[in-house]
Amino acid sequence: MPRVIFGVIILVGAAIATNAVAQSRDQNWQRCAGENADLRIAACTAIIQSKQEVPENLAIAFYDRGNAYEANHQYDAAIKDYDEAVKLKPAFAEAFDNRGNAYYFERKYERAINDYNEAIKLKPDYAKAFNNRGVAYHDEERYDRAIQDYDRAIKLEPSFAEAFNNRGLAYEAKGQHDRAIQDYNQAIRLIPSFALVFDDRGIAYRHKGQFDRAIQDFDRAIEIKPDYGFAFYNRGLAYEGKRDYDRAIEDYDQAIRLEPNYANAFYNRGNTYSFKGEYDRAIHDYNQAIKLKPDYAAAFYHRGIAERAQGNAAAGADDIATAKHLDSKIGK
Repeated sequence: MPRVIFGVIILVGAAIATNAVAQSRDQNWQRCAGENADLRIAACTAIIQSKQEVPENLAIAFYDRGNAYEANHQYDAAIKDYDEAVKLKPAFAEAFDNRGNAYYFERKYERAINDYNEAIKLKPDYAKAFNNRGVAYHDEERYDRAIQDYDRAIKLEPSFAEAFNNRGLAYEAKGQHDRAIQDYNQAIRLIPSFALVFDDRGIAYRHKGQFDRAIQDFDRAIEIKPDYGFAFYNRGLAYEGKRDYDRAIEDYDQAIRLEPNYANAFYNRGNTYSFKGEYDRAIHDYNQAIKLKPDYAAAFYHRGIAERAQGNAAAGADDIATAKHLDSKIGK
């Protein structure tokens, strides 16, 4: 599944309306726009409850607290605060944008897009809002529309590496691997230590069947970020494509160690054990993949194939029937 990057959430510092600012109030404002989410929530709450702020400053306190809730994955609380922010400051483009992000994380794409639309209406040169709307269109599989938004984001901000990467993901989803690679190249030129883009470019090369070139990119992603479980997983797929099954299993082992709830890693390690004829190990991995993802049709199907290979025809038939119930196209 493609991974898309959001533009950096903008923290807006409050323009205090008076010079007579108490030290505690000053500290609360600093913490309200700080890095620690829990401290931000406490400080912003103190500001809001003080009832001493003019409406514009109060809007900023709600906005910053919304950012903190969003950082803590408390999206409903974040949305409530962004609601308050835009009530107090109707032209607050950043609040509409970040409320769109919160709706996106809740998979409410239409509401997210509506908020990005409003942010762009208020601020037509808002590159991050175009990028974020592109992300939402991408997840709706409206790739051409997403590409249009990434184009706008890049035109407005030519050094926007994340937008190049996101456009590459959209081209990749359309099967246009070479165009995707061009965008990944540009993202890497802008941020040479961008581990995620090396991983994404590696995926594009793997889809082109250029496994050695893909492995070079996964190597680089892991060098930059040694705990990057998905890069180990993707390198495992590339080694599997080269039929270097032992190396593939080593990488799947690492991926599972780093991402123990990633069903695809268990599934593909199971496939690799099946290729080696180690059906007990394969079935164990398919079991784990199904435990993590109970509707995983491919895992049921390949577990059925492994069970048949072991001579357990009845169990194999049951699993294959379950797989076809979940996905009528499987096995065709």
